[in-house]
Amino acid sequence: MSFPAHLKPLLSFGAIFLFSASSAQALSFSERVRALDSNHSARLVVVERSSERNPVLIRYKGPCIGFDAAQTATLDIDRELDSEGDTLRFGENEACPISRAESFNARMKVASVNLSGKTGILQDEGKRQYRISLNSECSALRAYLGQSIYARLYGSELREYDELFLPRVDQRCVVQSAQWVAPESLGDQAPATSSAVDQKRPAQVARVRAVPGNGSATVLWNAAKDEEGIDHYILSYSPYQLKPEKDENLSSMPNRIVTRNRTLKIEGLNNEWEYFFYVLAVDKAGNQSSNWSDPAMAVPRSAIFRVGKAPLQLPLRIRKTEQNQDSIALSWRDPNGKRQTLTLLEKGAKEVEWASTESWKGNIRFVSSPARKGKTYVFTVRQTDIHGYTERDSFTFRFP
Repeated sequence: MSFPAHLKPLLSFGAIFLFSASSAQALSFSERVRALDSNHSARLVVVERSSERNPVLIRYKGPCIGFDAAQTATLDIDRELDSEGDTLRFGENEACPISRAESFNARMKVASVNLSGKTGILQDEGKRQYRISLNSECSALRAYLGQSIYARLYGSELREYDELFLPRVDQRCVVQSAQWVAPESLGDQAPATSSAVDQKRPAQVARVRAVPGNGSATVLWNAAKDEEGIDHYILSYSPYQLKPEKDENLSSMPNRIVTRNRTLKIEGLNNEWEYFFYVLAVDKAGNQSSNWSDPAMAVPRSAIFRVGKAPLQLPLRIRKTEQNQDSIALSWRDPNGKRQTLTLLEKGAKEVEWASTESWKGNIRFVSSPARKGKTYVFTVRQTDIHGYTERDSFTFRFP
């Protein structure tokens, strides 16, 4: 069939017009999706699209009639799901405009979580388990025990700075640390439950002491007891006395320092200011002590520039005044108003066992204990006068 030459341009234009209209229509489409999780009050729903494996968080405007996480929904998408002109419908109800759409690239099952909601065990879809700690408030994590949450990973595995999302409370948590845990034998078993992971809190940290220095303070404490062992300690300090037993959130405590040691020197403090120090223990399962330690107080001071010779004084002369099977009594020259620091160190050890800056006496008694029996200790006294002159003496003894 042939057409007149003067009609051929019109036919070509018509073909282009029909093709363009068909293409434009194909760029808009509807897609049935399954609702995985939802939060009606926050106007969000997490859906699973058939076109991609990753779950998608959708935030919508206005009340969506027929909202039910158990049913399917319809996405009316203009070109691509980017919220611009896209809508969400439940059943035959009126469509709701989508204000935002974002994808997650992983689901994590909450295998266990400690009481604070800040640490726990997560398991990915490949049954790899991770011990995590979070640097933001995530108390609702316990409500997802045994259930799945959504994650945005910036690598192939869960690691620091990845994000977790809890849709039912509209809460995001940033991963502070993530350590892969190799289970002894996982096989085809079900994911680990809370009963398979230690959830017993370590004991409260005891005998926290603070020794002042020039613009600094050295804080030391006794080891906290825990069945599985202590992983690390968290030290917090402030120029104000706090009541941390009421501060349930770790993030509310100021100047937090994480350490695996039991002695920590803190520098950059203001001289003549009072500072209060608190310590919290964290075990290998991520459980925290039920309470922070009792506070230790120290007042950093600078030594006044020395003028002339040191005044003549009698030596400190630490001496034993009494000893029996249960204790030993020591005495030395009375401080007479001088600043005094007392320390007790097991001979050969690197960490001070006991220290005090609040004693204004020239005597002390140490009581024996099962942990001290048969050990040799070095007791040291330092006295500093108003001119900055410091005298020091030590005495070595052994508990029978």
